[in-house]
Amino acid sequence: MRQVKCRDTGMLVSASDAWKAPDGKYYSSQGAFKHLENEKMYRQKCLEELGNILGYKDGQKFPTIVAKRIKEYKVYGYDTVLQTILDKKQIILYNLCNKTFASEYNKVSYIMAIITNSINDVYKRKKTEEKDVRVNESVATMEEVTAVNSPVNTRNIHDISKFL
Repeated sequence: MRQVKCRDTGMLVSASDAWKAPDGKYYSSQGAFKHLENEKMYRQKCLEELGNILGYKDGQKFPTIVAKRIKEYKVYGYDTVLQTILDKKQIILYNLCNKTFASEYNKVSYIMAIITNSINDVYKRKKTEEKDVRVNESVATMEEVTAVNSPVNTRNIHDISKFL
């Protein structure tokens, strides 16, 4: 059997066990491929949003520090990074207008410090919201099961003559 390297895990597996993506590369599953494509899309959106904040036009060279620093937040997920950038955009823009920076590196470092200080809060809020959704779904499921399994009361409950 031919051995191929999975792009998501980095492990060597047989070609029959791996999933071949439309781009010709192998992944452990179709879900893993979709997850990586989703992460790539969110990472690109993060870079675009930071480019808009910094005032870069299409085609301008981006400081390499931005891509390196964004990669540090991969453990949170790029969707959380994007949400943090969007939540703190007004604060970032206000500070960029009211402070003077000696270089683009200093400006990017300042923006990344704001993101670093806020990302845990956004991450915790996101996890709490996901947990609440799961709890609400399980409560709804339990209510459905209880409604199906509960006996139907056919007695006339409004007749209290027996108690008088």
